[in-house]
Amino acid sequence: MMHGEYDVAQQNFETLIKLDPGIAEVHAMLAVIDFKQHEFAKTIHEVEIAKRLKAGLPRLGSLLGIALSEEGRYAEAIPHLKKAFRDSKDKAIQKMCGLELMRSYSNLNRDPDAVQVAVAMNHLFPNDPEVLYHTGRVYGNRAYEVMEKLHNIAPGSVWMLQAQGEANQSRKDWPAAIVAYKHVLVLDPSRPGIHYQLGRIYLAMYRASGSAQDKDDGGGLETTFPVSFVTPMSRLKGRVSRLIALGWGQNGRIASSVIHSGYSLKGRLH
Repeated sequence: MMHGEYDVAQQNFETLIKLDPGIAEVHAMLAVIDFKQHEFAKTIHEVEIAKRLKAGLPRLGSLLGIALSEEGRYAEAIPHLKKAFRDSKDKAIQKMCGLELMRSYSNLNRDPDAVQVAVAMNHLFPNDPEVLYHTGRVYGNRAYEVMEKLHNIAPGSVWMLQAQGEANQSRKDWPAAIVAYKHVLVLDPSRPGIHYQLGRIYLAMYRASGSAQDKDDGGGLETTFPVSFVTPMSRLKGRVSRLIALGWGQNGRIASSVIHSGYSLKGRLH
């Protein structure tokens, strides 16, 4: 078994059990081998026998929880996984149980519980790529559900429009982001941060148009944006300056970063 010959080891332990079915440790070892072979139903069976024969055997709870989760028996798995995740001193076991616990909660649509585990996992394993990937998915799923609820409850609200603007801005769909942010300002002209975000977008457009001009020998905005959204350079610079000024009054620290970004363009905005 040390060399990964699990088939042979499995047969040997099954033979031992036939000779003497009353040894808990043998059932526990066979459960581990079955788990290594991804035979999770057999793992569960052997763990349950081992626990009946000797309840105090270590690590059976974590093994049972993971196997139950892998079999899709999430509600049964959760108590075992929670205990092992909380109590285990073995980091590898704690990580496996945490990942399976998030998976079990997610598959039962218990997303707030999955998020709580994800936060704990990020604290325990802050630089683990696998943990970061799975916790990121948990956060993303929860965020999507919350935004979907916001859309259903208040589709035309300032909050929904701001969320749409931020989503479009993150995708660099600047025209759509500007439309959403301008609708926000129609509803709430003094909305904090919106002028700043518009300034960031116009600054990004200006940078992109300058890059396009460098590559296309004067192609300019027409090569980057639809004709209906073309903005002359002088007007674009003016918009950035005005929006930075408006943003300064609402959030000096953030707006100053836009001003410094402008300076980084070698004076092209000034």
